[in-house]
Amino acid sequence: MYRILYIALIVLLFSLGVRAQSNYSQTNFGTGTTTYTDISGTGTAIAMTDNTVGSSASPQEIGFSFNFNGSTFTQFMIHADGILKLGTVAPSAATDITVSPANSHAAVFTSTAAGFQNIIMPFFTNLVQGNALPEFHVQTTGATPNRVCTIQWKNLADADNAGTAPHQFSNLEFQVKLYETSNDIEFVYGNYTPSANTDEGRNAASGIKASNLSFFGMYRITSSMPYPKAVVFNPTNHGRLPGSYPFRKNVLPGNGFSNRFFGRIA
Repeated sequence: MYRILYIALIVLLFSLGVRAQSNYSQTNFGTGTTTYTDISGTGTAIAMTDNTVGSSASPQEIGFSFNFNGSTFTQFMIHADGILKLGTVAPSAATDITVSPANSHAAVFTSTAAGFQNIIMPFFTNLVQGNALPEFHVQTTGATPNRVCTIQWKNLADADNAGTAPHQFSNLEFQVKLYETSNDIEFVYGNYTPSANTDEGRNAASGIKASNLSFFGMYRITSSMPYPKAVVFNPTNHGRLPGSYPFRKNVLPGNGFSNRFFGRIA
């Protein structure tokens, strides 16, 4: 179940005007709770160039035509750092934005680098191996015209950085779901296991981006803010809402928590 977030702040900032992605809207967005279904036993494993610092070794099939910003895609590539790029070119790594999760990842939204165009970011930060070897899977389910492509990241953890802000989670998992016909994009979060380290705020980025002039990102004011309270920013208000999606071990998204960008205006 979802609640559409017609938040006054969002509507006011959106009214300032921006050339947005053709089939998404800043206010046509919802949070909710769904069932997180692990697909590691039923999906197809995605071969990676490296399971902790690499990208998918070859393009993966969505299983149907997916429209994003007026372009149609049938394939995607992923990186272990929690980012998916539509098309046949691999996305870039979180370390290309900043070497440390202690720093802001907001620059990913305004980057003009080829590896950061037509991207989907459920939880983009420097990720390393969690409690087991990282696994990546894809599975397309359902029947035409209502198929769903699920892409899953599993057994990861946020990376340490020298001296400060040690990793907050010893293991985490999440999914991207692409919906046929509606072109909805959903982020679903699984179990986030807190580490034994000191509770501290760290940074990630989350959202969808066609180009540096067309994107919608998630903004949480602090790492202590409940995940459902996040708001959405666009290129117009990105300067005021700097694209931070901070996290910490004592504030969890919750198993089954979901952010969904609706591909059709309601």
